[in-house]
Amino acid sequence: MDKIKSNSRLVILFLIVAGVALLMFSSGENNQLPVVTEETATIKPTDTQNQDSPEVSEPEKEANQSEEPAAVTPSDSASGFEFKAKVNKGDNQTVIARQMITEYLNKQSKTLSDEQRIYVETVIVDSMPRNNVVYEGSEIVVAESTISSAVENGASLTVTQLARWATYL
Repeated sequence: MDKIKSNSRLVILFLIVAGVALLMFSSGENNQLPVVTEETATIKPTDTQNQDSPEVSEPEKEANQSEEPAAVTPSDSASGFEFKAKVNKGDNQTVIARQMITEYLNKQSKTLSDEQRIYVETVIVDSMPRNNVVYEGSEIVVAESTISSAVENGASLTVTQLARWATYL
């Protein structure tokens, strides 16, 4: 008992570490990725585990993984036209936004300078839910109106503003 009283800081540190470890292990049992929804952008969940599927060996998994960029598909919805992209391994919100912007610009036959593209990417990423982690297999949806207004604003940047965005090239 005297040892515990004399080392109370160590006991408290041990309890904190044990509590954090317990929280980490208990949250790892969730079979579905989190659902995050906003008005203009959505990340939809997908199952991370399928209990009925047969076990796939590591070499087969590596062969099945695609390193191609996510396919961005424009689609109509009740809320208007939107762009959808499925997240691949290694993708982040900026990569997905770039792909959506490229698809939009191709569809509209428009071009932007590098500085304008960085501005538009930033606006699109800021319109997405504030989740710095996107999960492989998730679907990210951005309304065409969001991309359209960002492109219009990017195209009307002043020379001074373009110079400021050029620092990120």
